[in-house]
Amino acid sequence: MYIPEARSFDEGIEFYGKDIVIVATRQENKVIISKSKSPQLKAKKTKTIVYGPLLFAIIGNLILNNHVFLENSKIQMLGILVLIWFGIICYFFFRSRNPNMLQTHKYHAAEHKFLNYVDKYGKEPKNSEEVMKMSSISYRCGSTVIAVIMILLTLCISGCLWIPTIVLKILWIAISIFVTLYLWTNGKCYFLQKFVIEEPSYDEVEVVFLGGKEFLKIK
Repeated sequence: MYIPEARSFDEGIEFYGKDIVIVATRQENKVIISKSKSPQLKAKKTKTIVYGPLLFAIIGNLILNNHVFLENSKIQMLGILVLIWFGIICYFFFRSRNPNMLQTHKYHAAEHKFLNYVDKYGKEPKNSEEVMKMSSISYRCGSTVIAVIMILLTLCISGCLWIPTIVLKILWIAISIFVTLYLWTNGKCYFLQKFVIEEPSYDEVEVVFLGGKEFLKIK
């Protein structure tokens, strides 16, 4: 049993299936479950999701094709990595300080609890109380994936700038992959995630539980 993707917002959560979207919200203290064929929340975030990596790819391509820059400006290259890290951390930090995002962060944490239960036990939870007991941290969170990618890029680029031969560079990249996976599996890549979750109450968990339960029925 596996849930491929879900996204939280300030009123509830959307679960994405192959042909249908389950939307769970709380309205007038009642949990409302609805079905849709179009992922409205996902569509709203498409531009942000696409433009960020696109901009990063363009900058990276320009840098990597500038051999003079790579050969003579290693410190500048490291400076670019620092600026990228700074930009990412600032984005998550100021996003966490936005009071309008508090409810979204609670639903996000409740989403993680539900996904963690399904991933761990391979079955649907019996009630909201079982979901409440799970951790709010998820290895599948997008913020953690960003952190993992950035750690890997930082290790690979930082080492390859000073390593002279191609064989040693390949060896260093292999070591970087191993170190990154080790950090990920041992819970050392969750620092960005803590900016986008807030411990949920029973109300948020109940919405996610009922929405997830409905999703698993049709899956």
